[in-house]
Amino acid sequence: MNISLINAELQPLARLFDLLSNHQPDQSFIIYGIKKEDLKSLNSFIDSLQFLKAKSLGERQLIAPGEVFLVQQKTAFYMDGQYIGAREHTESSHEKHRVDLTSQEDAARHKYLLEVSRELICTHDPGGAYKFVSPSVHKLLGYDPEELIGKDPYTYFHPDDIAHVVKTSHDLALKGLQPHRVQYRFLHKNGTYIWLDTYTEVIKNDMGGISSLITVSRDINDLKEAEIRLRESDQRFRAIANNIPGVVYLCRNDETYSMLYLNLEVMNLTGYTPDEFIQNQISFVDLYHPDDKETIFAKVDSALEHKEPFHITYRLKNKHSEDWVWVDEYGQGIYEGDELRLIEGVLLDITERKLVEYQLERYTENLEHVVAERTRELKVKNEALVKGNSELEQALKELKSTQSQLIQAEKMASLGILAAGIGHEINNPLNFIKNGCSGLIQELEEHPEYDEELLKPFLEIIDDGVTRASEIVKSLTHFSRQVKSMEERCVIHDVIDHCVVMLQSNLKHKVEIVKDYAPEELVVIGNEGKLHQAFLNILVNAEQSIQEQGSIVIRTARQEHGIVVSFEDDGEGIAEENLSRIGDPFFTTKAPGAGTGLGLFITYTLIKELNGEVQVESELKKGSKFTITFSNP
Repeated sequence: MNISLINAELQPLARLFDLLSNHQPDQSFIIYGIKKEDLKSLNSFIDSLQFLKAKSLGERQLIAPGEVFLVQQKTAFYMDGQYIGAREHTESSHEKHRVDLTSQEDAARHKYLLEVSRELICTHDPGGAYKFVSPSVHKLLGYDPEELIGKDPYTYFHPDDIAHVVKTSHDLALKGLQPHRVQYRFLHKNGTYIWLDTYTEVIKNDMGGISSLITVSRDINDLKEAEIRLRESDQRFRAIANNIPGVVYLCRNDETYSMLYLNLEVMNLTGYTPDEFIQNQISFVDLYHPDDKETIFAKVDSALEHKEPFHITYRLKNKHSEDWVWVDEYGQGIYEGDELRLIEGVLLDITERKLVEYQLERYTENLEHVVAERTRELKVKNEALVKGNSELEQALKELKSTQSQLIQAEKMASLGILAAGIGHEINNPLNFIKNGCSGLIQELEEHPEYDEELLKPFLEIIDDGVTRASEIVKSLTHFSRQVKSMEERCVIHDVIDHCVVMLQSNLKHKVEIVKDYAPEELVVIGNEGKLHQAFLNILVNAEQSIQEQGSIVIRTARQEHGIVVSFEDDGEGIAEENLSRIGDPFFTTKAPGAGTGLGLFITYTLIKELNGEVQVESELKKGSKFTITFSNP
């Protein structure tokens, strides 16, 4: 656009007209969406600018197809009768036609995507009222889009969910912040409520104000119903277990039979709470009668060795009583293949029965009447026990339905304990070797026939071996740390190096590790043990995805929004349809028995606890890239 000015002070006015026209030099000046009947209003608006008068030296034309208003050739501008400048416009009909076709293609493509999408896509004004509703609403919720346009969504939300949606999504959007994903119930047209999972995007205008909200919702009704059924099943099991006249337990097969689960009846039997056992503040071994310990261990070990159930009668100490409590224990091992994982069973208080038996033994010959009476009482109690055993069998069946998850959790806990134990046990011999080697060198140096050149290579081999073993032990120690604090100072590069050392035997001769570290030290605040486990899981997955030879590139950087760590391999990759599920618990693409499906689920969970996010890019047969971003504190 060419504008000549009489007065330089009018330069801002020229820029205003340049913005109004959205003009590009030597290109078309086109305003879309102005209909024929609006041309008069547009001219009136221009004339209403009291400080400006414009005279068209060309023509205004309507060019088909479509409602397009074209200003062409030259327009002169006056203020108070004084000429202040002019602008010229040229148009290419070919360019306009191409723009029209492109817009039509984009519109058709967007319309197709909206119609075939299974998700419900809506736009809202800042107050929440619907401005647009995609056609999928009919299949998802039974409504036609027109029924919801202009309506307030909260009138369709379940009353118990409104406050949650407002707090976690709508209020954040109105503050210009990114809303959280939110799950809530929406009233279906048939009168039932459907669970939806909704993501919200905030759209701002040029001035930074909120112009509209876009929401994308999907149906999670089946998932929510499954969660509810699982929760109800767990509640039923616990209710049954807590009302059984006996102690139901699940424990490890270690020296103290460490407990993983106990019902409330254990407080009546021992005087201790379930948590005191589970947290290893007390164990059943501590409560065994000294005369019964050897028999208990022998019978349990024999039964487990032959994969048979066991039944033991022995005495326990109650915290609040000076007398011993007699118990019957019924138990069996839980096996994974041929490997024993856990022990489950029930303890029944038979103290009263034992007292009765003792009295019966003493008075059998002279008190037949008492014997008969006591026998009847025992019969009633035995019937109650039989009934209780029947209920227990049902409870144990329900317990088995969730034991696979407990077994996996136990695997991870056992791994940490094993790593810590190995580290402690190996460190001492390594110190002995290191010190012994140093002492040997000192002794040899004093010997007149000591040949340093001859012995030095052998001593260096010993020293190098001890150093490498120490690094492995140090890495195991970092991995197995049991510190619960989330305020530790975690050095990213040190954590990665420890993980690589732990996997060295798997990586050697197969995978090349390429480190592209940031020049400065990168630190996040959190739990170092959890960060080790998260990085280690990603590296293990990367190594396992490489079939023969390959590489893993590890990059770190500090960016404006935080610290970024990426792990990129050239392995098998992940199919596109599986990318959205790799963080789900128990989802795995590996062969049966080759993976549990919990590695990446645990990684996602740990990174989230450390205020980080995980992004995955992958292409089948080309490799995968895991990018972890830790936001600035």
